[in-house]
Formats: sequence, C-alpha cells, structure tokens
Amino acid sequence: MFSFRIALLVAVAAVNALAQTQAAGGGNPTNPTGVYTAAYALNGGTASQSGQTYSAINDYEFGVEVLSGGVLTLTNPAISTTGQIGNGVEAGLNNSTTPSTVTLTGATITTSGLGANGLFAAAGGASITMTGGSILCTAQFGHGVLAVSSGSVTLNNVSITTRGGNGAAMANDIAAATITANGVTAVTSGQGSPGIYAIGSGTVITANNSSLTAIVETGVASTGGGRVVLTNTAVTGAGSAIKTLNQGSATSTVTVTGGSLKSTSGDVIYGTGEPLTVSLSGGTTVTAASGNLVNAATSGVITLNLSGETVSGALVADSTSTITANLQNQTAWSGAATNAAVTLDATSSWNVTSNSTVTTLSDSAGISGTSITNISGNGYIVYYNGSLSGNSYLGGKTYTLANGGYLAPAGTTIVASPSINSGGAANAASGAAGIAPGAWISIYGSNLATGKAQVGTTDLVNGYLPQKFQGTSVTIDGKPAYIDYASPSQLNIQAPADNSTGPVTVTVTTSSGSSSITSTLAQVMPGIFMAEGYALAVRNGDGAILSAALPAKPGDVISLYATGLAATSPAVDPGLVFSGTYYLASPTPSVTIGGTNAAVSFAGLVGAGLYQINLTVPSTLATGSYPVVIAQSGASSPSALLSVSAN
Repeated sequence: MFSFRIALLVAVAAVNALAQTQAAGGGNPTNPTGVYTAAYALNGGTASQSGQTYSAINDYEFGVEVLSGGVLTLTNPAISTTGQIGNGVEAGLNNSTTPSTVTLTGATITTSGLGANGLFAAAGGASITMTGGSILCTAQFGHGVLAVSSGSVTLNNVSITTRGGNGAAMANDIAAATITANGVTAVTSGQGSPGIYAIGSGTVITANNSSLTAIVETGVASTGGGRVVLTNTAVTGAGSAIKTLNQGSATSTVTVTGGSLKSTSGDVIYGTGEPLTVSLSGGTTVTAASGNLVNAATSGVITLNLSGETVSGALVADSTSTITANLQNQTAWSGAATNAAVTLDATSSWNVTSNSTVTTLSDSAGISGTSITNISGNGYIVYYNGSLSGNSYLGGKTYTLANGGYLAPAGTTIVASPSINSGGAANAASGAAGIAPGAWISIYGSNLATGKAQVGTTDLVNGYLPQKFQGTSVTIDGKPAYIDYASPSQLNIQAPADNSTGPVTVTVTTSSGSSSITSTLAQVMPGIFMAEGYALAVRNGDGAILSAALPAKPGDVISLYATGLAATSPAVDPGLVFSGTYYLASPTPSVTIGGTNAAVSFAGLVGAGLYQINLTVPSTLATGSYPVVIAQSGASSPSALLSVSAN
C-alpha cells in the first residue's frame, strides 16, 4: 500500500519604471537646415485626391504636407516615409493665420525614419481627421499621432502601431493640443512608448471605445498638467496602467469612465514627484500584477476619486509621498492602506485585507458609538494618526470594525481576535464547503493563529495530532478537532468523530478571543486530493505520480487519494497518527472515469484521515482527460481530472 506522511498530505491539500518618454522637441532629432520637403505639398487652397500613393525617401521629407490654411481631402491614400523626421502627414501654419485642415479616409500610413510620426498637427490650430485605415511607425521617437500647440487630431476606427523607443501611440508636446480617438486600437512595443503621452496644461487627449496596449511601458502617461479622458476604453500597460512622469508641477488628470485598467507587471496607478488626480466611475475594471491600486513614491502626490466603483488593490505611499482616496456613491473598495488618507461617504465601504495605516480617516457617517459599520476589518487593525486635526473627531479612541478588527490610534497595542471567513470551512481535498467526521478540513480567515507552522513528531500528544497548536484550538459541534497545520489565514484540521448531521458550529479560539461560523456536517463527504490540477493518482508498480505529462494507460492499476469517506472496520480514532491499512466498512465506494465504472480492488485508510482507493483504469477509454468521481452512500465527490493515453 502507498503510505503518506502527514506533511505530504498537507502539502497536497493546500515596465517597472517608465523610460524617459520624450515627445517631439524633447530629445527628438532636429533638422539643422530648417528646410522640409514633401512628396506631396498643398500650400493654401483646396484639393481632393483618391487612391494615390505618396512616398518620401529623404531626411526631412514628409509624405504629405498642408500649409497656409490649405484644405486637403484624401481617400484611400498609401503614404510612406523612410527618412529622419519624415512625418507621414503634417498639417502646419507657415505664413498664414488660417489653420490648415486634412481629412483622411482609409489611409495606410507607414514611417520608418528616426523621429518620423504618422500624423503631425502643428501650431496655429491645424487639424487632421482620419477615419479608418492604419498607422505604423517603426523607428525611435516615431509617435503614431503627435499634436502640438493648438493642433488637433481626430481619429475614428483607426489602428495604430509603434515599434520604436519613445514612440507613443498618441502624444502631444506643447500645451493646448487636442487628440480625440474613437474606436481606436493602439499597440506600442518600444521602451518608453506608452499608449498615451499627455504633457502640459491645456492638453486634452480623449479615447472613447478604444483599446490601448503598451507591451513594455505604462498604458497612459500624463505629466506637467496634461489631461486624459477615457470612456469605455481598455488600457493595458506593463509597469503601470497610469503613470505620471515628474516633468512639471501642475496637476495632471486622468478621468476614466467604464472600460478597464490593467498592469501586467506593476501597479494600476503610479506617481512620483508631481501631482496626479485619477477619477474612476462607470464600473471600471482594475487589475494589477503588483496588487497595488495606487503606489506613490519619491514625493508623489496622488488623488484617487472613486464613484460607484467596485475595486481591489492596496494604496501604498512612501514616507515622502501622499495618497488621498475619496470613496463616493456606493463605492466598495477591498484592500490595505499604507500612509494614505481615506474618505468614505455614507454609501461606500472598505473591506480591509491586511493591517493598515492611514494618515487621516474621514468616515463620520460610518461611526455608531465605538463601532464602525462600513469598514469590514476581517480581524485586521487600521491605525490612524491621532495627532492630525483631520482625525480630531475620532477622539483618540479605539473602534471595533465590522466583521472583526479595530481602528486604533497609532502606537496602540492590540492583539486582534480570530475571524473565520464566511463559508470558510471546506473539504481540504476538494474545496467544497462542509464537514465529514474524520475528514481533513481547511478553515480560512484572519488571525487564526499566532504563527505559521506544520505539526511535527514532537508536537504529537500520545500519538495523536494536537488539539491545540500555535495558540489555537478548534471545535466542531462542540467537539475538539485535531490540528495539523496553522497560520494566521488557514488551519488544516481533522474533524472529530460525530454521529450528527446537519448544521453545526465551527469555532476557532485563540488567546485573543473566538470566532464561529455555521457549517454543514454530513456523515460522508468524498473529496479527491489534487496535484498540479489533476487528481492525485499513483501508478501501482513504479509509484509514479500521474499527470498530463505522465498519463495513465487503459488497464493500469492506480491509486487515488481522498478524504471524507465512511468509517473503517475496525474504526480508527480521528487524530491518530498510524501506519498500516484499515479497510472501509461497507459499502465500498464506486469510482467512475469519464462516466465509465472502474473496478475497485481496495479502499481504506492509509493515514490519518487519508483514504486510498486502488482501481483499474477502464480498457475502453481513448486518449484524453476524464473527470473522476468517487461516490459512497449517496454522496459524490466534485470531479477531478485524470489524463489517459491509449497509445
């Protein structure tokens, strides 16, 4: 028989910083001659062309240039440039006070020279509108779209790709430039190349119903007072989804309505050295690889406004920085805070996920006596700075939080009481909620134990697992359980013997107090242990653990491992650590693989709470992954996969 040690059983059951982004004029190549040419130029007047090709091969040569108030309409043009600062399309002022205007439909624009932008709307209110088509810029400093000093660009259903360093999909360089993107799909892959780069007061870059992906950089960079407005737009960045770059003292703003913000390797919002205000509403989805909703560092000043949002993630400010989070209009935030100021209106809530520190907490509507109703502490402690005037209304007192935990002045010593999560008692093998006598059960919550430890041989009591470990004891239906592993957030226990069924009380007790939940006790509750996403199965003969890479074969005799089955004959006390085997009393459990009955040759206990079932893989199974289900006395386990190869 294949025997497990207790430790093995428990094991089975249980761009970082944006490169210096530079817009045109901020590190771009310059033209020493000041002379520019174009494959096609319109200097004033009105022109319209269709289906033409415009190719520029020299440095400082544009594909198309419109000056002096010219009005140009191009339909299905193919525009390409290969030279340095060879913009695909440029609309400028020259010597006229009348802005130039370019309208493009179905254009294909490609640039490959250093500092060559796809579209460039220059000073004097020059404007470009592009509907349909694509822009590809492959060299460094080549932005897909660049607007400067009162220039404006409108994009409708355009695809933008940049591949060089310091080449944003959409960027501006001088104040009062405007870019509006509707239904745009943009992807950047160069270092220092965000999806949007907005700099300077008066700048507005708007994206509606669009998708912006920066593969190695931040999704949106706003600095020096730049303004970005996103509506129903998906933003994905590497180091962060939104970032400020410390290139000015004015407050930059990013307003997000709906859509999503995702960071693949960093924070949702990151700021350093200058003020940034980010406002989320309309059900924005946020995801951060770091787990941080906001990270302020090196004199960063970040204000986060949440209206009607449900978001998760930490607020983290270093000692030189500040974060102000305003939760309004039924916002529900789940996360921890480090040196952040938090304001909740009467309709909003905070679900605390670890011990936190706030500079100020404004939540007068949530206070009832010495309790706070709209902050769920989950057994954690939130410390506030009692010396700040913004906290004077708290009176230096300690308050209890909903669902356990405390709000307390910094420096207060509190040992938090345990708290069991709702539904936090589950079969340790399958994860299904509920309890069976003698079964392995995992209990989840906070402050469940004073430390993290696995029971060893010296912890056994007369050959039994301890009923108190790491300062923690557990009772189920008033009977003491046996503990094998303890940590503040999880306990692995073996349930005591019990002839009852139905609702029972599960209680965790530490030196700081007790926490109880109601669970359901069933006499049989099969659960299959898992290994790497598959049923824990061992092939008899060589002892190999089966997996997708090492599948079973039809006709193999294998062993499955489970918990929560019926009693053995003779019976074995829960908690007893033993070696050997005890056969299950009738009825013998049945096992199906892909709905086909497997012949069971042995079923019994081989360790404390650990059942082994030997069976033969049905010879009729073809190659594939099949659900395995154990059933006994009318109760069935959740399915677990078994990989089979008929070859």
